[in-house]
Amino acid sequence: MRTDPVVLRAFLRMFNLLEAPDSLMKNGEVVSRVLAVFNQRESRPPEEPVGPDRDSLFTALDPA
Repeated sequence: MRTDPVVLRAFLRMFNLLEAPDSLMKNGEVVSRVLAVFNQRESRPPEEPVGPDRDSLFTALDPA
């Protein structure tokens, strides 16, 4: 989803109820883009973590 802006936009519109819940599956362009991204999943490098790992978080939150 994060690799294709059209898919992300369609998902967010559905998630925020700006589109009907079944709108993703009815949109042929979105479905084909989802399948294309899914088929390339093994060739992409792993995504960077969004936040700190558990130990780093606890270290940052430790008041002492």
